[in-house]
Amino acid sequence: MSRFRIGERIGRRTGRRTGRRTGLAGVLVLVLLGVGARPAAAQRAEAARLFEEGNALYRQGDYAGAADAYRAALDRGYASGALYYNLGNAYFRQDELGQAIRYYLKARRWLPHDRAVQHNLAIARARTVDDIAQRPEPFWKPAWQALLRVLGAGGLFALGMGCYLTAVALAGYWLWTRRRNEWVRRGLVVAGVAAVLLLAAAFLASLTPQLDRRAVLVADAAVLHEAPAPETATALILHEGLTLSILRTQGPWAEVELPNGATGWIEASALADV
Repeated sequence: MSRFRIGERIGRRTGRRTGRRTGLAGVLVLVLLGVGARPAAAQRAEAARLFEEGNALYRQGDYAGAADAYRAALDRGYASGALYYNLGNAYFRQDELGQAIRYYLKARRWLPHDRAVQHNLAIARARTVDDIAQRPEPFWKPAWQALLRVLGAGGLFALGMGCYLTAVALAGYWLWTRRRNEWVRRGLVVAGVAAVLLLAAAFLASLTPQLDRRAVLVADAAVLHEAPAPETATALILHEGLTLSILRTQGPWAEVELPNGATGWIEASALADV
């Protein structure tokens, strides 16, 4: 994170109205905005300072101190791909593979095509103990993930609304002119179908984080049980750095799905979100 891309725009409107009430209200608004802006600016400056402090500590070989500084920057409410990447490196240098993989995955969300992130993630995963086969992904999943990276739910919604408004305009033209124009009819059908598909895709994209909850095992080892109770049969012993899907939670337990599709229950305290 070379810089924090966080900014505020405070619009200022002028008009011809004058009067004591308006003037007092304007002064009050400016005072309130100024009071609110100062803490935000100070917080950004503090987060930037902590990030640079972490970088300096990392270069000095104080990886634990660097991780503390990076986490403190995150606690200020700011994040970036570079911050997550550097935090992953700090954990990797301390041989905390679970946390390293966790933050590399977070960095990959911000920087999906960054080679350094991909490289370090691959190295960290190569050092994990568990060698669990990856279940083949559905043929459509890579395309869907690429679409989400490019457009996201907001982009899909905007395109869907554009197609919807186009369909409405064509329908209005059709009704107003009462002309049987074949091209208008085709455009209306295409725009209407595209609007439905894109808006549905936007809705699904907004649900993706809830439907696909990912977590990394950060404990050195954890027992995978067949049921959410410590006395139940042990299905497997899992180790640090394994990425899992959380299906549901029940008290202190989480039902997880392994990369090969197997499921079981594990203590939620052994996991950290991605």
